[in-house]
Amino acid sequence: MGLQADITARKESERLKDEFLSVVSHELRTPLTAIQGALGLLLGGAAGAVLPPQAEMLRIAHQNADRLGRLVNDLLDLQKVEAGRMSFDLRVQDLTAAAALAFQAIQPFAVARGVHLRMEPPGEPLLAAVDGDRLQQVAANFISNAIRYSPAEGTVVLRLRGDEGWAWLEVEDHGPGIPEAFRSRIFQKFAQAEGGTTRIQGGTGLGLSIAKSLAEGMGGQVSFESAPCRTLFRAGFPRSLETP
Repeated sequence: MGLQADITARKESERLKDEFLSVVSHELRTPLTAIQGALGLLLGGAAGAVLPPQAEMLRIAHQNADRLGRLVNDLLDLQKVEAGRMSFDLRVQDLTAAAALAFQAIQPFAVARGVHLRMEPPGEPLLAAVDGDRLQQVAANFISNAIRYSPAEGTVVLRLRGDEGWAWLEVEDHGPGIPEAFRSRIFQKFAQAEGGTTRIQGGTGLGLSIAKSLAEGMGGQVSFESAPCRTLFRAGFPRSLETP
C-alpha cells in the first residue's frame, strides 16, 4: 500500500509540474513576443538614433529575449508531444530539402559561435514519409546542440545517407564528447551533463528530448555515438518507394 501511494503521489506531482509549465509557457508567450518586437524596433532606430553603448545593451537584451522565446517554444512543443497533441503532416519527400532549410537557418548561430558548418548531401534522392517542418526542427536541434559543444573554428557536419530500408540524417561534431555516466540520460528532458554544462553553453536541456519525440512521432528512431573529440547524433526514417 505504501509503495502504491508513493507511486500515485509521484505521478500527481509530475502531472502538476507539467500543467504548471504549460500554463506558464502560454502566459509568457504573448508579453515576450511584444518585448522582442519592441527591442527589435529600438535596435532598428524606430525611436531615433541609438548610441553605440545603448545599442550594445539593447543587443544583449534582444539576445536574451530570443533565448527565452526558444525556451518557451521548446516547453510548449514538449508539452504537446507528451500530451499526444502534436500533429504530423506526413508526406513522402526528399529529406535533403528539409535538412538544407535547417542548415541555412542555423548558419547565423554558427557564425556567432565561430563554428564552420558543412553539409554532405546523398548521391541520390532520399525519400521518406515525414513532416517537413518537424524534420527541420529535428535537424536544427541536432545542429545547434553540436555547435554549442564545438570548439572555436571547429566543424559541424550535417550528413544525409541511405542504406537498406532507412534514410538517415546525421550531425557530427568534434567537441569533448558525452561523459559515459551521462549517456543513458542524454534524451531526457532538462538533462544536463556535468552539473549544468548545458546552461553554460546556452541550451535549454530540451532540444535533444524534443528531437527524439518528433522523430519517433514520424515513425523514425534516434541514436548517438560518442568518443573523445567526436559525437554523432542520427535520426532514421523508413525509406519510401513512392515518389512525391
